[in-house]
Amino acid sequence: MKVVPFEYLAFVFATAIVFPSLLLSGLYARIYWIIRRQIREKRGSRARDSFISTSEVAIFCLLRQEEANAAMKLGILVLAFILCWMPLYTINTIQAFRPDYEPSEVLMHVVIVLSHANSVVNPILYACHLTQFRRTMWITIKRAVYNIFCCWNNSRNPHVVEGI
Repeated sequence: MKVVPFEYLAFVFATAIVFPSLLLSGLYARIYWIIRRQIREKRGSRARDSFISTSEVAIFCLLRQEEANAAMKLGILVLAFILCWMPLYTINTIQAFRPDYEPSEVLMHVVIVLSHANSVVNPILYACHLTQFRRTMWITIKRAVYNIFCCWNNSRNPHVVEGI
């Protein structure tokens, strides 16, 4: 299944997948650890400086914690991208340097579907970070499970939500 030259795919893999993935992973890790260190230092400074109020420290720590959570969420998105695209480009790179290597058709289909799965995973990951969406999603899942496993006869149960 050769669409473009494997040498080109190996170049794309290195420049568009590996290098940015390593760079982003390193940056997100650094941001996360800097924020964590600042929170610890601010909590420690409260003990040294008696004129810093507890509420000021709490607000600072809360804001920094939100920044750390945002960095963690972005890191999860980057990780999902890496996990979805890395297998396909790894196989293409191996084929570029070893033309005699021919992966099975099943393996190729699996990694191609996995690369396309990134388009499905990203919106879900973004949406799951929205509190209202999470609540609505869990309510919908609970209702669906209840309808499937508990209410075989929908006409007798007034609590069943139609259309799920």
